[in-house]
Amino acid sequence: MASKSPILIRTDVMRLEAAVVQIMRDRLACQSKECVMDTIGISSNTWQKIKRGEPIRRSIGERLLQRIGVGSTLTNVEREATAF
Repeated sequence: MASKSPILIRTDVMRLEAAVVQIMRDRLACQSKECVMDTIGISSNTWQKIKRGEPIRRSIGERLLQRIGVGSTLTNVEREATAF
């Protein structure tokens, strides 16, 4: 009988509220990877995750919130526990 793999829980991720995502969308002149990097300082892959509502690494999310000038107390950032 095969043993089951343990479930790993990631607590180092977060999701951004829709209002924060909208602030970021409003700041972008276009959706190119260069514009995303130059304007909000994240990769296009991270931007795609954010737009889909997927969790991103907490360290990236916290830096991003500081960069766009939105404090975490205003965003009500969700803590995520994502099972792998």
